[in-house]
Amino acid sequence: MTLVQELGAWAAAVSWRDLSERVRTQRQIRVLDALACALGALDADPVKRTRAHVELLGGHGLATLI
Repeated sequence: MTLVQELGAWAAAVSWRDLSERVRTQRQIRVLDALACALGALDADPVKRTRAHVELLGGHGLATLI
C-alpha cells in the first residue's frame, strides 16, 4: 500500500470524535482560512482567466469555481 493509500484509508476511517480538541480547532481555522482566501481571490486575474476558459469550453454548471 502506498503512503497516499494509507493516508486515504486513515482519513476514511477516522471519526470527528477521534480527533483531539486542538486538531478540531485547527481544522476549523484552516477551513475558514481557505474559504477566506478563495473569496478574496474571486476578482483576481488568474480566476477571471480560468472562468473565461471554462466558459469557452462550454461548462455545464455542474460545478463551481471558487
